[in-house]
Amino acid sequence: MKFILLVTWFLQGQPPSSYQVEFSSYDDCDAARGALIAEQKRMQAHAAMVVQNAAKQGRFLSSGPPVPSLTAVCVTRKP
Repeated sequence: MKFILLVTWFLQGQPPSSYQVEFSSYDDCDAARGALIAEQKRMQAHAAMVVQNAAKQGRFLSSGPPVPSLTAVCVTRKP
């Protein structure tokens, strides 16, 4: 059985960016999905750090760099 990781990144003001990757096991697909989620969390943490550093310098930022939203799901590929 094959599994497909369906991924879409959304960034405000930009068209969605989608792709899919095929895996031979659910565990491999889920691990790749987990890595994408970790990357999104890393980007969110970076954006928060930018805002905090600006505040330490007396500057106010309503938000940090834009961070894309993510959807990622593993689905079974029917033969």
